[in-house]
Amino acid sequence: MSNASDMPPDLEIIKRRKKEGIDIPLHKDVQAKTTSTYLEDIKFVHNALPELDYEEIDTSTNFLGHKFSA
Repeated sequence: MSNASDMPPDLEIIKRRKKEGIDIPLHKDVQAKTTSTYLEDIKFVHNALPELDYEEIDTSTNFLGHKFSA
């Protein structure tokens, strides 16, 4: 494995920036840690449709003048 002194300057800069990109969110208070999307507040209610007649479901579609169905 090569050390940093063997690397061309461009690669050394890229390596340092990638390391900073990982270290900053791990060690500093960044917005992503304190901002919420509020998805944790959403609760999905299971609502099965046991009375559904699968024979009545039309899965066909028209695409470029051709009809497709499952």
